[in-house]
Amino acid sequence: MINITISNPHGRFKKLEIKGHAGYAEYGKDIVCAGVSSIVGGINALERQESFKIKCEDGDVEIEKVGNISKHDSIVLSTMIMQLKTVAESYGNYIQIKKGN
Repeated sequence: MINITISNPHGRFKKLEIKGHAGYAEYGKDIVCAGVSSIVGGINALERQESFKIKCEDGDVEIEKVGNISKHDSIVLSTMIMQLKTVAESYGNYIQIKKGN
């Protein structure tokens, strides 16, 4: 299962954590993992990457705010989160989204 934790206190992005594997299909053929990976690739669109601590390790991803976020970056992050929620609606047995602090 892919576990996603979204920390968005008062509607302001703080942190996004994505851990695990969906287990929808065998490695290399898992469309749920491929979908989530494609969405997370959106971090490349961040305008001010220095405003974030980004950690990608063994398929797990953490994006944490460490500075001021531009309006552009806020839109990118909101879009990524909306897309992740959309995938979770269709594949809820393979993705769990919860709110963090």
